[in-house]
Amino acid sequence: MSTGIFTYDGWGQQFRFRNFETVDNISYFTDLLMDFKQNIVYEINNANQTCKKKTLVTSFNPIQVPPDSVFAGQAIMGTTSIPEGGVLVNNWVGEVPEIQVKYMFIFSEYTCLPVTVMIHTPEFNWSAISFFNQVLTVVDPSDFIPPAFCENAVPEETDKTDFVRALASVRNL
Repeated sequence: MSTGIFTYDGWGQQFRFRNFETVDNISYFTDLLMDFKQNIVYEINNANQTCKKKTLVTSFNPIQVPPDSVFAGQAIMGTTSIPEGGVLVNNWVGEVPEIQVKYMFIFSEYTCLPVTVMIHTPEFNWSAISFFNQVLTVVDPSDFIPPAFCENAVPEETDKTDFVRALASVRNL
């Protein structure tokens, strides 16, 4: 079981993921700050006041239907039995061979907002992220400022990651 908060700044090319997860009665809290303009990922541990800084070796991909994806169909999430009981969604599939990733994205039809993203890598198998209570603006710009204890974090030459691996490896913090 997992729940979290996702903050996105398309203009600033930044993501912030805060996630709480329980697996086999073990709890994990993840806090990732990704700054694609600076090519940096911060793995933040607020409880221990520690921070890992890694080089981000991937380009920014805005939240949108990837241009090379294939339309896989349309469906209603919810019900058509009552008025406004469902959301019309479009399903898109594709892959990114350079990093061995296959994906399925589900976006709402009318607003093109992400509903669910499923990503597969040979290393981590399938992962799914569902989006709820989306806000179409940055509510708190300070979400994209690393905490003070991250100021002295220096990435080592071997500390490199990409977007998918940063998300998939969060239990190793």
